[in-house]
Amino acid sequence: MNSGVIAARKFAGLHNQETFIPVFFFGDSFIVGNIRNESLLNLWAKSKNMVKLVGNEICNNCSNFKKCRGGCRARALLSDYKDINAIDPLCLLRKNKSKNSLNLQNLL
Repeated sequence: MNSGVIAARKFAGLHNQETFIPVFFFGDSFIVGNIRNESLLNLWAKSKNMVKLVGNEICNNCSNFKKCRGGCRARALLSDYKDINAIDPLCLLRKNKSKNSLNLQNLL
């Protein structure tokens, strides 16, 4: 069964082989620390406190939430919403596909 996005929940990344970041797409503002200076366990705990994934009312009440877990948090953050807990702008189930679409300029 698909458990949806697992970034910042079940895996994280190392940028430049030493900088710990919960999700690569979040950018430098979400760097947690350096693996050479702190334990992986400590960095993981700090990332859980830094990235508060609480979702939103629409996604949390959706019948498909257990499958997608609210979609991609990086897309929500990089979209016009500018909110890590907003609706994934590429959600196919979302009825309101308004102006809050993914801003590709933020990815370049």
